[in-house]
Amino acid sequence: MALRHFAADGNAGTGLNDIAGEVGIHRPSLLYRFPSKDALYRETVMVSFSDWFDLLGDATRREHVITVLRAAADPAA
Repeated sequence: MALRHFAADGNAGTGLNDIAGEVGIHRPSLLYRFPSKDALYRETVMVSFSDWFDLLGDATRREHVITVLRAAADPAA
């Protein structure tokens, strides 16, 4: 949910109340787990990138990396 808000509104335009409300908790509960909006943003980015790292895995050949990137960029292909 946080990813959707950050992607749509950016870090500056995203409110913790919006994220907390969508998850069904109050802002203090969100801040218990993430001490700041920046901490939540960093975690969201790292989780998003972990998917890329999983896709790339042990890719050592240039052609394999290009294939993975193309597939990620255009999942319908």
